[in-house]
Amino acid sequence: TADGYIIVSVAYSCRSGSRVWMVVSVGTQTAFLLCGSLLAFMTRKTKNDINETNKIAILIYSNFICVLLRTILVLLVNTIDATMWNLSQSVILSVDVLASIIVYFVPKFMESENKNNNDVRHNSKGSP
Repeated sequence: TADGYIIVSVAYSCRSGSRVWMVVSVGTQTAFLLCGSLLAFMTRKTKNDINETNKIAILIYSNFICVLLRTILVLLVNTIDATMWNLSQSVILSVDVLASIIVYFVPKFMESENKNNNDVRHNSKGSP
């Protein structure tokens, strides 16, 4: 600086020297995706009131995109700054979780709320 001080910035990162952990992590998620795909395929002809094949298919698709992005990050681990790599990994995992919650649970809550509102309207019409 102008005062003669030297500014040192240091970034600490915990990282394994082996890529086994990342490969196992991505491999496990891929195995879960395959199991989910099988589940969606096997349940496609169930009754409509319990059929969640469309939701499961959308979840599998969004999870697949996130696994693909994580795989790309694993391949780029030595070419990206550790802070940027960790930030990217965190964003991908957070988006994956939020997308899953939005796709699966929000419609269920909305459906439950609509059902409760319809029940209240139906009960209020039936009473004198």
